Amino acid sequence: MRAALARDLEGALDGLWALAMPTAPCGAPPVEEAGRYLEILSRTAIPWSLTGLPAISVPCGTTSGGLPIGLQLLAGRGRDHLLVALASALERAI
Repeated sequence: MRAALARDLEGALDGLWALAMPTAPCGAPPVEEAGRYLEILSRTAIPWSLTGLPAISVPCGTTSGGLPIGLQLLAGRGRDHLLVALASALERAI
């Protein structure tokens, strides 16, 4: 199942330098509520961790309550160097 998921995700990235998406489907909850949100917060990271494909998260703003929001950058296998360069450029720009 893991290998099939990896093939599907790599196929979705075929022809792209990288893909940008939210790190989590919601803003960060207050720290005292984090445990309740663990599954929701990790939902968009699990496929990349499970398949070993490179991903990096960069802070890109805050919610109206001042809590952090992250932007996750993803790429195909062996493109870690590209993600680090993109994340670095994004951090300098923000």
